[in-house]
Amino acid sequence: MTLSGVLAWVVLGDRRLARAAGSSAGKVDISKFIQDPSGVLYRDYKAGSGSSPKDGDLVVINYIGYLSNGVIFDNTTAKGRKPLAFIYGKKQMVPGVEKGIETMKVGGRRRLIVPSDLAFGERGVCLEGQGCLVPPNETVTYDVELLRVSVAPF
Repeated sequence: MTLSGVLAWVVLGDRRLARAAGSSAGKVDISKFIQDPSGVLYRDYKAGSGSSPKDGDLVVINYIGYLSNGVIFDNTTAKGRKPLAFIYGKKQMVPGVEKGIETMKVGGRRRLIVPSDLAFGERGVCLEGQGCLVPPNETVTYDVELLRVSVAPF
């Protein structure tokens, strides 16, 4: 399980699901997006000026994850949460998010639309008898801010 999957399970356990206030995450005009070769769509809201991540770098991001209907399924900016740190290129994050931040620079903010096969796939994020935080085959949207890129400490 990826680190982001663990975070998602914790949120599901508390059942802290919320609709994004005034969010248009469920209804997005994709004509303003760029599609990378993997199929991830992205749109920059703020260009960064620092480094871009490379394999093995320690990456720190804030993000809000939305289902296609606009419901938030994970949010590192929520009260009591901290930014997510992971080693880039080591499959510790949703593959589509790694693809989507590949060309970002520190300080940048970007919206990503991640197809199911680069997100949670056919399994989704489900708990037996408790429903699914992310339904199977769901395209998800992330608002991401790249906070830091540095050499990993190990």
